[in-house]
Amino acid sequence: MYTLYTISLGCSKNLVDTERMLARLLRRPVDPVDDPAAADIIFINTCGFILDAKDESISTIVEHSQFKQDGRCQVLIVAGCLVTLYEQQLRQELPEVDIFIDTKESSMESIGDQLSRRLVNFTPQDHLEALPGERLLTTPSYMAYLKIAEGCSNTCTYCVIPRIRGPYQSVPQEKLVSEARELAASGVRELVLISQDSTEYGLDLYGKRSLAPLLAELAKIENLHWIRVLYTYPNHFDDELIETIAREPKICKYVDIPFQHMSNSVLKRMNRHIRVEQMENLVQRLRQRIPGIAIRTTMLTGFPGETEADFQALLEGVERVQFDHLGAFAYSDEELAASHKLPGKVNPDTARERAEALMELQHSISLRRNEQRVGQTFEVLVEGISQETELLLQGRASFQAPEVDGHILINDGTAHPGDFVMVRIEQALPYDLVGGMVDS
Repeated sequence: MYTLYTISLGCSKNLVDTERMLARLLRRPVDPVDDPAAADIIFINTCGFILDAKDESISTIVEHSQFKQDGRCQVLIVAGCLVTLYEQQLRQELPEVDIFIDTKESSMESIGDQLSRRLVNFTPQDHLEALPGERLLTTPSYMAYLKIAEGCSNTCTYCVIPRIRGPYQSVPQEKLVSEARELAASGVRELVLISQDSTEYGLDLYGKRSLAPLLAELAKIENLHWIRVLYTYPNHFDDELIETIAREPKICKYVDIPFQHMSNSVLKRMNRHIRVEQMENLVQRLRQRIPGIAIRTTMLTGFPGETEADFQALLEGVERVQFDHLGAFAYSDEELAASHKLPGKVNPDTARERAEALMELQHSISLRRNEQRVGQTFEVLVEGISQETELLLQGRASFQAPEVDGHILINDGTAHPGDFVMVRIEQALPYDLVGGMVDS
């Protein structure tokens, strides 16, 4: 029996790839371990989206390559986006890596066979049953991501995803529903739909955008309690989708719509194909049709050509809209992105300062919106002991997505991870809420 240590870097979409490759490996004589020094196989799935992610990936590879000398590691595997972008360069500069796996499905499927050529008796174990969804879940047992598409056909100038992952390719609806059923049967209660642009789903397969019909089918799965959609695109948010979210009780009244900026001139240089007025109209439609809906967005500061006036327009737009959740990121000048060739580069320090100023504004907005929830009672998915103190439980309401939003800190009552409980909110913090359990 061989031992396996795994690291998955980057986004949730990359995590699903990791889970699929792990499922293939665990059909062979492999036991996962938590200590890289005890691993015969070290598997690192990398991110290559921005410079910081590339640096993290490289440093992680270099750090863990030492276990080929100091530990028991026999095979070091590096996979993911960084490999797709720079495989030849990586092969030259990192000879200690034994196997490189890019993001093509055929490459990921070959991981077991490639290891078989390097390890003795590393053959599939026919007596082992396939895992639910053909994945080894690395998320808590009550929550799973469902990747509904691969790639992206939008041409945002700052983004290299189409170069890494190719054009948008939807997964057939029947396959997604089957996977979701298997996940629900295994104990998953919250299903989180992800892709580069979830609202584009189905256009390539069915000739029309079909996220709404997919959601309607998923809502029929008995054991699922929450269905959440991340990474939607403002241009593609149609009335059918809004009506489906409003109608289906299992679908969280929560949308994640990366707006990226609130200046029309910057949006044009980003090639976003939408204007601020249209985005604000979408927010108005959502709030009118789905009272209480939570809206999350992301913004990019310091994009080439962003003036002080553009940044002020961004601040003013965020103040007008009053997002529930917002993430701000300083522009990363990626050499393979079209924006790399744009004039008017903003000083990186200025870009970071603007991101910090934007988050300071959002801090006050989030606090005001959370204060409106004090005294209300919400259904909460319990995650376990709080990260802050062992004296509290921690969970999330439907208006809080995993990993990126705040939490509900539960100061009264007992429950287990995966339980749904009712919590009355007693205190508001900028990103978290505090309350005690009450009878449903």
